[in-house]
Amino acid sequence: MNKININPLNPITIPLQGSKLIEASAGTGKTFTISLLYLRLILGLKNENAYYKILSIEEILVVTFTEIATIELRNRILNDIRQLRLSCIRGRSDNPMHQLLIEQIDDINQAIEILLFAENNICNAAIYTIHGFCRKVLKFFNYELNILFQNKILSDEYTLFKKITLDFWHRRCFLMSLDVARIISNEWNSAEDFISTLYPLFQKKMQFIDFSSCFNENLELKHVKNISDIISIKNMWIMFHKDIFQIINSMKINKRIYSNKNLTNWINKITTWSKSETLDYQIPKELTRFRYSVIEIHQTGVINTFKLFEEIEKFLVKHLSLRDTFIKQAIIEITDSINKEKYLQGLLSFDDLLYYLDKALKQPNGDYLAENIRNNFPVLLIDEFQDIDPQQYRIFHKIYINQPNQAIIIIGDPKQAIYSFRGADISTYLNMRYEINDIYTLQTNWRSSSEMIESVNCLFSQTNLPFIYPEIPFIPIKSAINNKQLKFIFNKKNYPSLRFWVHPRDRISLIDYKYDMAKQCAIEINNWLIASKQQQAFLRRYDEFHILQASDITILVRNRSEANLIRNALNAFYISSVYLSDTDSVYNTVEARELLYLLKAIHYPTKLKLLRTALATSIFSINSKDIDTITSDNSKKINLIDKFSKWKEIWQKYGILTMLRTILSKDSIAVNILASKNGKRRLTNLMHIGELLQVEYTSLIGPNDLLNFFSKQILKQDNQIIDQQIRLEDLNVIRIITIHKSKGLEYPLVWIPFATGFGEYSNMPYYKDNILSCNSNVNNLIKINKERFSEELRLFYVAVTRAVYHCSIGIATFIKNSNKKENSNNLYKSVLGYLLQCNKNINLQTLKNCINKLNGIDINYIDINEKQNKNNKSQKQVKINTALNILKINRILYDSWLITNYLNIENKNDMNIFDISSKKDLSLTNNEFPYTLKFNKFIIDLLKSIDFNKLNQKEWLKYQLNINGYSLNLLKPIYKWLKIILYKKLDSKGLNLIAIKNINYVEDMKFFIPIRNTSVISDLSVLLDSKNILFIQENQFSCNEVKGIIRGYIDLVFMWKNKYYLLYYKIDRLKNYYCRNICSLKNKSFHLQYQLCTLAFHRYLKLRVKNYSYERYFGGVFYLFLRNINENSNNGIMNVLPNRHLIEKLDQFIGKKP
Repeated sequence: MNKININPLNPITIPLQGSKLIEASAGTGKTFTISLLYLRLILGLKNENAYYKILSIEEILVVTFTEIATIELRNRILNDIRQLRLSCIRGRSDNPMHQLLIEQIDDINQAIEILLFAENNICNAAIYTIHGFCRKVLKFFNYELNILFQNKILSDEYTLFKKITLDFWHRRCFLMSLDVARIISNEWNSAEDFISTLYPLFQKKMQFIDFSSCFNENLELKHVKNISDIISIKNMWIMFHKDIFQIINSMKINKRIYSNKNLTNWINKITTWSKSETLDYQIPKELTRFRYSVIEIHQTGVINTFKLFEEIEKFLVKHLSLRDTFIKQAIIEITDSINKEKYLQGLLSFDDLLYYLDKALKQPNGDYLAENIRNNFPVLLIDEFQDIDPQQYRIFHKIYINQPNQAIIIIGDPKQAIYSFRGADISTYLNMRYEINDIYTLQTNWRSSSEMIESVNCLFSQTNLPFIYPEIPFIPIKSAINNKQLKFIFNKKNYPSLRFWVHPRDRISLIDYKYDMAKQCAIEINNWLIASKQQQAFLRRYDEFHILQASDITILVRNRSEANLIRNALNAFYISSVYLSDTDSVYNTVEARELLYLLKAIHYPTKLKLLRTALATSIFSINSKDIDTITSDNSKKINLIDKFSKWKEIWQKYGILTMLRTILSKDSIAVNILASKNGKRRLTNLMHIGELLQVEYTSLIGPNDLLNFFSKQILKQDNQIIDQQIRLEDLNVIRIITIHKSKGLEYPLVWIPFATGFGEYSNMPYYKDNILSCNSNVNNLIKINKERFSEELRLFYVAVTRAVYHCSIGIATFIKNSNKKENSNNLYKSVLGYLLQCNKNINLQTLKNCINKLNGIDINYIDINEKQNKNNKSQKQVKINTALNILKINRILYDSWLITNYLNIENKNDMNIFDISSKKDLSLTNNEFPYTLKFNKFIIDLLKSIDFNKLNQKEWLKYQLNINGYSLNLLKPIYKWLKIILYKKLDSKGLNLIAIKNINYVEDMKFFIPIRNTSVISDLSVLLDSKNILFIQENQFSCNEVKGIIRGYIDLVFMWKNKYYLLYYKIDRLKNYYCRNICSLKNKSFHLQYQLCTLAFHRYLKLRVKNYSYERYFGGVFYLFLRNINENSNNGIMNVLPNRHLIEKLDQFIGKKP
């Protein structure tokens, strides 16, 4: 490749035609430059470097990569348009760049009109994310693309991906042989482990790669071949291993390593392995000692040829694994399933937008589409181009590169390319760079102090290749003149711009290093804040002095675990902090669970257990003694029930959010929450949850549905909906943020406590240039590690350049993974070790010397001993009596009362009336329904929540299928089946469910029957006639003595023609399809169930209905065996009317004392 010529940029004179590339280091004013170029384009200044015509704001396409950057860019452009317009009115500007533009304007009044029109219509400006641009094109050119663009956008595919991946895992593991399953389980312990491996590949757009070549690979056959290769090398070893001593001793080899003792141990281990049964791919590590390439390293003379060594070399080169094949097949099947599911639901992900536009541009009419796009957007300004991936590159290359009458201005910085995990590829940027002749650079940093810039320049100039690749050079940048006045003043002294905090212990473990550095970070921040309260800590910006605030301090971390270390350290000093990279759902917080307890208590205000639970939450902050006092005192308990009942009335009248605000405003509850630890965060979470529940409450039927919805949301651990993510309001607290998310932002003071982190090779598939590789051969490892380490260096560069006034960096000569070598540590493998040119034998003194070579960079040691002494002293002062006095109970603990149900009564000869053979078809029944416990419960719940009076329930049914994770393929058969159920005649008089009015039915009626007689069942034969069905079955029942309460539920109670009926849903399939009389079923569950529920409802009607008569008001009991109901017969519907004499006798006997 030819050497690239890079010229300094003058944004006022750069030609606005053709292709231009602007490389802008951190803090050099990329956003300002884009805004200035935008102003030149809409003004249409007439000079040789201007675009050939005046452009409207709809014709200038500005593309960036995040929504936040888009909003920031739009606001910046709007503000600059307004400022330039006002300057044109005044005739001058304090902004030197704006003044240069004013001097080039010929007609000032026309320019004012253009700027005013642009200001008023900025909402129509073509400023998009890359996905927003694709969506705009697909909607605007849907005729040319032959796309009916009415799809909904799926903002996050993880939930759908996880659901389909779990299905793939269970299905494939069920079908594979035991031997293959054993190999797969060695790779991944669970489906969750497999998801964690696969999802990063899915994010890298692996779904658009053709893996057809590996689809036909058979795991079983590949496993057989791998086992065969292992058995072959085992046999070869057994045949030749006795000659190894003679061969090795005849070589000029390192006898310290290949000693007789070591050889004996190695040979014995391998021989034992060779004689064992081959069930997996486990290979003893000692086998590598006898491969030619390893022996050659320790051999000084000529290596003797030995067949065993040759075969071992060939064997170890092979990749004996099913991992890569299984991953590739998974990607194919899962991607296909996801695409089908999205098609059925009318969904499009952000990646789909790119895919369809890229696909359209490759079609025969792709040139015509590209020309239409250029006609609509003749000029393209694209920011953060280093984050582009190959697919995005193809789209813009096809539309704009080497096209007449176009202008494409690309702005990027290869030193800040850190998003490979999202599919970004630095080589794509470099390829584009070589296609563009006009390359410019921004040379002045407008963000950081002069000392900070000098320190960064010095740190990254210690080596010739600070970013590994010569194509990514580091060019020292200049500081703006005014930035020399940016200072952090601490205790009346200028604080150093860059400070290394060194751990004083040599060869410290990585865990101890992180723990101690987190404490040092908290100590130093605490010192800053104390000085700030004493007005001894200032940020000086030019002639202004700003007292340091907690929000001025930011801590950069790599992940959540590091953030938790920092937050725990800050909490020890009672310093509030917020993790800005937190994308957890607010439903997964403690506040969500406590609010659920409170809502349950409000919905059921008379249930003492729920009231006690609600009072025990941190919302009320009542201790257990006070709770016991309140709930034990009748007058206080009544007042408490009245209070919760009033809250329930507010909930029902005005909604849950109004009720929550009422609760928080009473008894200083909100004030107490704010005064507690992380009180602002807790109160914000409560109000956020209240708003979400208020929105859901408007679309749900009532409080029960809302509580069910709330409970399900709390149970969801992977909720990624943006509206439900924890809100991170602008609070005056310490900011903790990941380095990736901090890109593009600036912070006054920055701490990087764990800067010595480095990325070694992990057993993850590697993807580049549409190639997926799981092989761990030497060449791949070298390439992978080189690219990953280069990105680690770029990530560190991004972190350091976020600081305006000061940056603190934690460093140590640490060891990792139990490094036992003396005088060796792992610092040399880290990015700091590389930049400081450390070797593996570096110690504290040489590390200090390396840092001292850097001009203007301060060094300090953390004092571990002093902190430990302080901790020990404070612990001695606090004496806690941990002895617990246990109250002794004198009485005998015995209570014969219990709450049970009719299912606990055992039948000696319980006859199975269900068709077990129907379960042989595990996938579908005759109604096309899965035969699983989960689906059975789903069907029952469906019937209990259906509105019998609404015929069109497809949208409701679709919603139920989605939230319960079932395919929409079931929508049609279930909807058809529901209509059959609703219209099916239950008796000869024309009764059906569709005829039941809303006011005439109750679902899930609960009942309790108190039992005083301890031998109810065994004495029934004395009371009942021998012709009665219960007498016939009596000798088949046995029952433990029951004293207490029988509890039960009635699925549906309804009124028809002034009679009450009870109905039960049964999901099992009957053997005898044509049986309609329940008395012919010899099964204890049905007989006891209908007798007891009839008795309970009989008692209820006697109390509630005036002049009640059993024959007049009670119509009987129905059983619907759902899987037997169809259009063409009356199968599966059974009814019975128990004898009045039997029910009354049973009523008397159950209540009779023994």
